[in-house]
Amino acid sequence: MLKDLLFALELGIKVIGTFILCTFLGVKLDAYFGCQPIILLICLLLAFIYVIKLLLGVGRHE
Repeated sequence: MLKDLLFALELGIKVIGTFILCTFLGVKLDAYFGCQPIILLICLLLAFIYVIKLLLGVGRHE
C-alpha cells in the first residue's frame, strides 16, 4: 500500500511539475521575444502531450 501511495505521489509531482515548468518557460520566452501567447501555448501543448503519454504508459510498466 505504501508503494502504491508513493507511486501516485511521484506521478502527481511529474504531472504538476511538467505544467508548472512549461508555463514558467513559456511566459519567460514570450516576454523575451515579445510574442505573448504563442510560445506559452506551444509549451503547454507539448506538456499536455507528454503528460498524456506518461499516463497512458503507466499501465505497461507494472
